[in-house]
Amino acid sequence: MAVIIENPHMYNFVADTFNAKPEEINSLLIWRAKYLEKKREYNRRYQEKIHQNEESLEASKMKSREWFQNNKARVAARQKCKYEYDEEYRRRVAEYTKKYNNKKKQPRTEESLSDN
Repeated sequence: MAVIIENPHMYNFVADTFNAKPEEINSLLIWRAKYLEKKREYNRRYQEKIHQNEESLEASKMKSREWFQNNKARVAARQKCKYEYDEEYRRRVAEYTKKYNNKKKQPRTEESLSDN
């Protein structure tokens, strides 16, 4: 993360754009990376805890469904905006849609019918 400080062009750009010393921005970026890592670790431990007990797993799923039902319009608006402005996201969605549609078009074999 020390790249900002070592590059003189970036140093001036950061100083002019954010009206802050690049050292300050650098320390904020480092803090943010550590914060995200702590959050990922917390979420990982939480998911392990939830998946250990079938009852808590069902409760978690119900809570998620309820939240989604209550926030459906907001989630749809956020996804629409992301699809409109994020090229990478749009590419991944198109790729998934293509894969999903191809899978739907494939004729079902006797083996896949017996699985159901």
